[in-house]
Amino acid sequence: MKMRCRRPVATALVVLMVLALAGPFAGPVSATQTGSDEQGVRTAIADLDRFDQAGNMSALYDRLAPDFRNLVPRSVWIAWTTQHPRLVPGEPSTVGEITFGDWTWTATGEDFSDAASVTVTRTGTLDGAQTTQDESLHFVNDGTRWRLIPDLDPDAMDADATAGDFAYTSPIEDPDYAKIDEFWARNFHDAGLDTYRAPSGVVDVTSNAQISAGCGTAKQIEDRGMYYCTIDETIYYSGEFRDLVIDRVGEWAWMTGVAHEWGHHIQQVMGLDQSSQPELDQGFYTIELELQADCLSGMYSQDALARGEIGSRQLKEADAIMEAIGDPTGTKWDDPDAHGTSEQRQASFQNGFDNGFLGCRLDLTSAG
Repeated sequence: MKMRCRRPVATALVVLMVLALAGPFAGPVSATQTGSDEQGVRTAIADLDRFDQAGNMSALYDRLAPDFRNLVPRSVWIAWTTQHPRLVPGEPSTVGEITFGDWTWTATGEDFSDAASVTVTRTGTLDGAQTTQDESLHFVNDGTRWRLIPDLDPDAMDADATAGDFAYTSPIEDPDYAKIDEFWARNFHDAGLDTYRAPSGVVDVTSNAQISAGCGTAKQIEDRGMYYCTIDETIYYSGEFRDLVIDRVGEWAWMTGVAHEWGHHIQQVMGLDQSSQPELDQGFYTIELELQADCLSGMYSQDALARGEIGSRQLKEADAIMEAIGDPTGTKWDDPDAHGTSEQRQASFQNGFDNGFLGCRLDLTSAG
């Protein structure tokens, strides 16, 4: 949380005791057909046209099927589309036949039942020339919307090509935390921005009782467990709390918490802050910022999965910690310390995992 505690350690101790009761992480929703929803497919195609026309490959990535996204990191997708230009539509695609049935993704051999196979004609600009081309597109339904699986082989997409003109050396010493820093630096770079700055540090206060952070003393930080301080843009945590989380839940549960606090840093960079009267001053309620930080943490876990750094076990740890740190029953939604119920926090994390920036409602191009 920004400036305040995520949850006092004493409370965390009690909650973590019951983590054995935590339900399994939902994971990426499998591609299932909810009916011959031709209008839903047409809507998906219109979204793709819109993102293509705007050149917003990051938003387009957020609308791809999880079966593809969880094999191809966002940075690889953006680099690939930069090096292999797509047709920029000058008008809406003409949708031909839409059929629903079994389809096999040739690149992986994965079988889908009741996928949507579509023929479209697209007219626009490709490599500076006016072009009209026919395409065959394939969509799967995630239970909410139809998502495209690009006709590409994930294994053939060159991850090394993501370097490009991106040169960034994280000032964060811990290599695991540095990966979160590099993830966000890369996202700002890919959005054409130079406004990203790393947090001032990720600081364990356990061994330094004399520390006086911008938002509290070492003792106060230890009592709270972990938080992000907007005054000095530093993530502070208690080593005891970290060890407890790792011992009771797992290492990725801890990284999920760090990624949440990094989400608050992104909000700081973007100029998003809480307010006492959001309706009047265009600020945000605390709970809005907390759930968005959970969402941004989910984005980082999805990227880590796509990079092959984590698997289903780590995702279950993330889900378990989200459940464990939900607000106590009876917490009012506008409480200045409200973070969201367990269900809300799990859902927000999953939303970021499944829908990226679009799900988290974060537009980097608005960064100040």
